[in-house]
Amino acid sequence: MEPETIKALKQAANFIRGGDTKSARGILIPLLREDPDNGQAWFMLSYAVPRLDKQIYALQQTLRVDPTNEKAQRRLAKLGGEAPPTPASSQPKPQQAPAAPAKDSSDDLLSQRLFGEAAPPKKPSQEAATPPPVEASTSTAPFISPPAETPEEDSSEYPYDEVYDDGAPKERNTRQLRILMFGAVGIVILALLSIFVIRPIIVNFLNTPWVFNQAPPEGDVQGTLMSQAQLPTFTPVPATPTPRPSPTPVVVDLFNTQDLLPPSESSLGSMIQTGTQLQGLTGVTTEAVPNIFTVSESRLQNFAWDFAEMDYFDPDVNTAEAVFEMLGVANPGSDFISLFQNLWLDPNGTFYQPEKGFIAVAGYDFSVYQKYSFAQAYVQWLRNAQFSFTERGLYPPCVIPTDSCLAGLALVKGEAAFTARQWALQNLDESAQQEIENATRKYYIIPVLSPSTAMQAIRTFPYEQGYDFTEAVYNSGGWSTVNALYANPPQTTEQIMHPSKYLQGELGAEIAYTDLAEILPDEWQPNFQGTLGEWNTYLLLSAGTNSRARLDTPTAQGAAAGWNGDYAQFFTATNGSRAFTIHWKWDSADDAVVFANGLSTIAAVRVGGSQTEIAGTTCEQSSAETSCIVYDGQDVVWVLTQSGELAQNILEGYAFLTAE
Repeated sequence: MEPETIKALKQAANFIRGGDTKSARGILIPLLREDPDNGQAWFMLSYAVPRLDKQIYALQQTLRVDPTNEKAQRRLAKLGGEAPPTPASSQPKPQQAPAAPAKDSSDDLLSQRLFGEAAPPKKPSQEAATPPPVEASTSTAPFISPPAETPEEDSSEYPYDEVYDDGAPKERNTRQLRILMFGAVGIVILALLSIFVIRPIIVNFLNTPWVFNQAPPEGDVQGTLMSQAQLPTFTPVPATPTPRPSPTPVVVDLFNTQDLLPPSESSLGSMIQTGTQLQGLTGVTTEAVPNIFTVSESRLQNFAWDFAEMDYFDPDVNTAEAVFEMLGVANPGSDFISLFQNLWLDPNGTFYQPEKGFIAVAGYDFSVYQKYSFAQAYVQWLRNAQFSFTERGLYPPCVIPTDSCLAGLALVKGEAAFTARQWALQNLDESAQQEIENATRKYYIIPVLSPSTAMQAIRTFPYEQGYDFTEAVYNSGGWSTVNALYANPPQTTEQIMHPSKYLQGELGAEIAYTDLAEILPDEWQPNFQGTLGEWNTYLLLSAGTNSRARLDTPTAQGAAAGWNGDYAQFFTATNGSRAFTIHWKWDSADDAVVFANGLSTIAAVRVGGSQTEIAGTTCEQSSAETSCIVYDGQDVVWVLTQSGELAQNILEGYAFLTAE
């Protein structure tokens, strides 16, 4: 799918999520005119049109393009529509000269808007006319007659989750939306009245203040009337200007829980019991109790969206996008915003906020899986009470996924998952444990548009590699060694991926790098300077957006396993040109050769040019990129630029290395 199309679909999805279905249709309908076989656009359109018959039509078109789309099948059955005929018997596509439809489609405004079919406008009385007869469906769901056209605000579906992920659509409270809209209008009117009508009166009154010159009568005068002679007289005094106080900045209240309800009494009792059991399991005790709330999944999403209000969020997201695009593991315009918002939510539907000290659990029935999910959030709360995440740099999660930040995130999330699992084994029966095993983890509670392999790996790393790391540490010394992890957190993803190196205290080597800022012209500015680590190095080898520029998993793991440190520098010029160098240190010269060979393989495919010699180094060069790899002993340096001349300047800064 073209990047422009992906960007348009993402924008339409955002409109749908915000309830602006009209704007979403304005994007999807022109897109479908150009490409009537875009099944994803048809599926999204089923959420952007208000009438049931149009929704069914859009879903039928989705299945025409992709008959195996299970989400569309489920939704179509739910709406009571019939599946389209098989491809062999299907009608010609709309962009071809279609035959007359089998049923009366004069009310099909969707087709008219898409393909320009002429049809006279209907009178209001026709809108509620009885629909044409439909053949009996084999589906167990009853057929629902298409309702009359209703305003967009009456749509009760909140579709964003089902557009890109499993799960039931959310409900949107349109009544509250109307109240908010009318309230906003009322506030504007009152503000205008206060400025142009009320304020002049008040100012005039304040500029001529009055004071009593007679004391009020003594005694209890409540309920009595004063005679005219008893009324106090007033004497005007000159107005004395007072300095106006400087306006106080409005502070946005993020993670607001004021309108949230606590769990039911029975659920809360079960949660407290779970917390007591977890304290007994780990040996970490406290008399404190977290604030606990049960919320809808949409409210859980709101908590993650709050993080986008942080000052650092947008700049850090832009940096992360640039880094992963330069590494070749993400396409331009990838949905990193949603990905990084998901990092604050656990896949099982819980959210723990250390600064405010509350736990939010999605759902209200407190099922077995919810109890297990709560256990993971409670472990994080318990660890933070023992060792402050903020003071140890373990929170907030990584927007720029540097090596140390990913290692800390893997500790917090992986240890919580492992500990909750041990709790379940000790306190739940076999059927409950099996229910947990069979539950589907929803990694993208906030849907992510077309996540790349690398983006999915970043999302799952804390829960998979972090879990394995904690299990290995536990096996080496029990709960005492696990509890001690937070006093001495892992510093690198190498330690997470190889727990023995953590237990041995092995850290990455210092890199004697050449600063690109001293080589590049002034118009070049750094995007990122820091350590990628073993995990991101592995992704570089295994998760390229070009499927041919990848090593298979075992080969990539073996090539990255000898990592002993790195320093990456990513720069961008004012004209948009990009350049980077990554300087790795490896455990041995043999490890360096294995890695350099693997890197050379994927770099040659990525650049797709011809070999040329630059500064004594054999490089791959095309009209778009120049890639040079040099190594000496345990050092390997990769230089990637959009100019051969620039590559030469950088390589001269690494003249101490032997050309490959």
